[in-house]
Amino acid sequence: MFTPFILAAAASVAAIDTSGFRDSAHHWRAINQPERIMQALPDQPSYKKEQVREIADNVLLFQRANGGWIKDYDMMAVLTEEQKLLRKNEANQASSAGMAVAVPTEEQQEVQLGLYEASIARNKI
Repeated sequence: MFTPFILAAAASVAAIDTSGFRDSAHHWRAINQPERIMQALPDQPSYKKEQVREIADNVLLFQRANGGWIKDYDMMAVLTEEQKLLRKNEANQASSAGMAVAVPTEEQQEVQLGLYEASIARNKI
């Protein structure tokens, strides 16, 4: 359960620039690739830029054990519990199978830095 202090801290974090995720989000939502572990649902919602904690949770969910990310997924998608479970199960299999990973682009690294800076700012409150 969240304490009022944590809720106040989370509420004070400014929106982050998520434009670095635009291309991968477009690929996930607009290009049907049945080999993916999960598909975007019709009208699947996205987190708002201000929902820093939820976006950060997705970034960590999609990160591989070796530090890379799965290519072309939407880090801002509001995932269903089933989608989260599919990803967690895939992560366990991929870590032992040595699957290829995508190296984050410069823009994605900037978004990740924004997430990190927002978490630092939240902890200073």
